[in-house]
Amino acid sequence: MARTGAAALVVGQCAGLVDLGALPVWVGALIAHFGFGPREAGAQVTLFLIGAVLASLLTARNLTRLPRKALTVAGFALPALVFVLATRQSTFLPLAVLHLLGGMANGVALSLVHGTMGRSGKPHRLFAIAGAGLGLFGAIYMGTVPPLLIKHGGAALFLGFGAIMAVAALATLLAFPDARARAAGPAPLAARLERRPPAHRVVMAGPEVQAVLALALTFATAFSVWAPVATVFATVQVFTHTFAFGLLARMDRSGRAAAATPAMLMIGSALDPIVDGVLIEGFSIGALGIMAVLIAGLSVTCFAPGTRGAR
Repeated sequence: MARTGAAALVVGQCAGLVDLGALPVWVGALIAHFGFGPREAGAQVTLFLIGAVLASLLTARNLTRLPRKALTVAGFALPALVFVLATRQSTFLPLAVLHLLGGMANGVALSLVHGTMGRSGKPHRLFAIAGAGLGLFGAIYMGTVPPLLIKHGGAALFLGFGAIMAVAALATLLAFPDARARAAGPAPLAARLERRPPAHRVVMAGPEVQAVLALALTFATAFSVWAPVATVFATVQVFTHTFAFGLLARMDRSGRAAAATPAMLMIGSALDPIVDGVLIEGFSIGALGIMAVLIAGLSVTCFAPGTRGAR
């Protein structure tokens, strides 16, 4: 795959998963600048994520029959327009409709980006590069957007999202790659270790390690314990997800499984605030660690039979 094509997919990944880096700013801006309560603000973002999940599921099923480039460009261009329209709204219902529409279009585009990665010659490596790009994008976003909100008000939130989506639409218009092209090389650690260790072992061990770390985070009483665990928690998650993506792409060369990864990611993002709030209010913060153990056990139980043929 040409470097320009890989770069277009990385840009698409950053735009499509903008919620991962922007979620605290997003909810905070809706509360501080639009006058919504925490529940209403959270509902707006949840509608965006639900729209993305539903669209991702439908897109993944039909990946091989869709015009990927045209729909990817349109899928990023529509949210750009939606977010510009959102700057003119201040009440719940119009913004809710716009969030839902924007999420659906974004889910289509992101699924096509991930499906194209999955059909490439080196899906594991390409996804690792995109993950590193997403981390860099998140750091840049958190460093630039909050000051703009302070200076220009709530409209800066939606104008920023619109600009991000517009850049992704332009990048995919100019350089969306052929799905069968081979991936470009410079890659982070997970890419260099593509088959060492074997992916099926990583996806079995990764959730277990995260469960242990989650228990440490939620039950730790000393900052000297909490801080280093918090530092490596996200790294373990990204590392495991990279191997899981590469494994799914290798097992399903149609790219449909890879195209469904946005739904896998965003359904967790959509449920997380609600589930965490219920657990903390009903029990304690330690309940989050217990839930992490249960989810890890479910993950391993599902992966165990499904990865036997990939060993």
